[in-house]
Amino acid sequence: MKQQNLWRVLLTILVVFGLVVAGCGNDDDDAPSAGPAPVEETPDAPEDTAAPDDAGEPMDEVMAMPGEGVSVSMARANWSEGYMQAAIYRALLQELGFEVSDPSEAELGPAVLYPAMGEGEFDFWVNGWFPIHATLIENAGLSDVVQPIGSQISAGALQGFIVDKATADANGVTKMGDIGDNPEVAALFDIDGNGKADLMGCDDGWGCHVVINDTIAQNGWEDTIEQVSATHAALFADSLGRFNRGESILQYVWTPATFTAKLVPGEDVIWLSLDNPVQDAVVDLPADQCPGQPCRMGFDPADIRVVARNDFLMANPAAAKLFELVTIPTVDVLLYALSYEGGANSEADVREAAAQWISDNRANVDQWLNEALNASGFTPAAPEPEPEPMNNTPGEGVDVSMARANWSEGYMQAAIYRALLQELGFEVSDPSEAELGPAVLYPAMGEGEFDFWVNGWFPIHATLIENAGLSDVVQPIGSQISAGALQGFIVDKATADANGVTKMGDIGDNPEVAALFDIDGNGKADLMGCDDGWGCHVVINDTIAQNGWEDTIEQVSATHAALFADSLGRFNRGESILQYVWTPATFTAKLVPGEDVIWLSLDNPVQDAVVDLPADQCPGQPCRMGFDPADIRVVARNDFLMANPAAAKLFELVTIPTVDVLLYALSYEGGANSEADVREAAAQWISDNRANVDQWLNEARGAS
Repeated sequence: MKQQNLWRVLLTILVVFGLVVAGCGNDDDDAPSAGPAPVEETPDAPEDTAAPDDAGEPMDEVMAMPGEGVSVSMARANWSEGYMQAAIYRALLQELGFEVSDPSEAELGPAVLYPAMGEGEFDFWVNGWFPIHATLIENAGLSDVVQPIGSQISAGALQGFIVDKATADANGVTKMGDIGDNPEVAALFDIDGNGKADLMGCDDGWGCHVVINDTIAQNGWEDTIEQVSATHAALFADSLGRFNRGESILQYVWTPATFTAKLVPGEDVIWLSLDNPVQDAVVDLPADQCPGQPCRMGFDPADIRVVARNDFLMANPAAAKLFELVTIPTVDVLLYALSYEGGANSEADVREAAAQWISDNRANVDQWLNEALNASGFTPAAPEPEPEPMNNTPGEGVDVSMARANWSEGYMQAAIYRALLQELGFEVSDPSEAELGPAVLYPAMGEGEFDFWVNGWFPIHATLIENAGLSDVVQPIGSQISAGALQGFIVDKATADANGVTKMGDIGDNPEVAALFDIDGNGKADLMGCDDGWGCHVVINDTIAQNGWEDTIEQVSATHAALFADSLGRFNRGESILQYVWTPATFTAKLVPGEDVIWLSLDNPVQDAVVDLPADQCPGQPCRMGFDPADIRVVARNDFLMANPAAAKLFELVTIPTVDVLLYALSYEGGANSEADVREAAAQWISDNRANVDQWLNEARGAS
């Protein structure tokens, strides 16, 4: 499924990176809420017993679950970005034995939900936004009836106002007051002809609707700005359409949602600061994204939390404990939102997304469930006898030499594997001191200069290993990223549409079209390729030769960063581009397939894998990109693996999600590119994935 979803993943990256920076940047811990905070005390529950010795082990299916015989009624939000979370919590409660209603049958806005919860119609929902929902709860007189619980997403939900960058730059707009205090500027955003700026707001009945109107009133902007209320999907679509037509837009935006993956802060739009906000939290966004520093967006970064009736929590300590524990990363919500928007939007798709998330996070889920069981007084089966102590540092006294790739997207992975081997006691060389391309690395590994590297691309590197005569000396091992690395050729959509280009042959077989991509004046299309010494360099030349395009297409070889930058610059100048692209890299986050560029299919490819991409991204269906979707794998010397079973087992087990590599790549490209930054990124990844890491390390120790 990774190759099907990769381009949706790429679209999320810029907004996710902004959220990671901004969501943690609120230094104003005492910022006022939208209303008095609701009761926060944990409900009275039986005293916790000591955590069972087998916490994390499968539950004893014979014993009654704490939710057995308990019927639970839940609702879900009327914004699609909250659907998956509701399905996750429902499934986890069902694992505890509760009979839980289907939340898709009760889809409500918060202004309707909270009074209904006060009437006892629902026991809980998982889509509370705080502090903004505190006012809704207080106004409904429910402060002693319901309470928020847990920290599903902490300070990861941003809200604020954006304006298109073109209008902002042309009129000196950096703050909301530059519009509200200036009728001439406000009129630029007038849609209905009444002279006021039309601020695309949010649904009537949502907390943000109240805050937006309060912001307008508090600043005296009633004569210059008015809120337009409708479903967020309709308002987002309207603003996106007007932006694409070159019109001015003024939009309330909330995250996690997909809007800022399509209109990127700092490039297409900017966030507006407020001098007199209703909520006065300062958000740590860079000046290119929010020029009005310090960045006061008018809304506190929100916590997304469960809200439940107090009587339900008191009667069901297992559910209360579960609600306290569950956390869902913002990036997972964004990935789901893009998948939903991309067409995976049936109720079956929602349940499947929740089930996949639970499976991917099983180690954490089992820990939460066991703590919930413990809170209810549930006693699991007796633990297995303690195993004999294992050697925690099987690599002690072993010196290991490793290299890393000469593409920056591989740096973090190398640092991760090095750190994990060091936790096993190995003395590992610094890979930054041996940065090589594969055509140099594999012969050096054959000579015994290096024991391993983690940047093997397969099947494309198999030829390099075979040609070096190393098939019996080294081997790929593990599945760091499986079929998640795509390669192929892209062309700018403007040139493609104007000339009927959908396949590489439409260029190679047509000298007049090929000449559109000629940079050096020799009449041939200049295909921005890849570094000499990389496997793709060979495949590109073989593709040109196999199709007889030597007179119409030539590969330009240089560092990928230089070639990417050159093509991006020419695209921005309105020139035609023909570019070899590989992922995970940042190119397609800047030039989006289906919008800015298209993938070219080949009728006579060197590698004949068909990739499942939609027709708007790859019009030449079926989409034969000329390269097999690649597995990124460790490659190690056989003698090293034989002598060090702990390292071999570790290499077998480690997996790194493609989205994490992309997030790192954008951070690196954004300036966090010192060796200290690389090591810090690796350390943070290990910390964020500690449960999986510890499991891998323990299995590696057992193998020794």
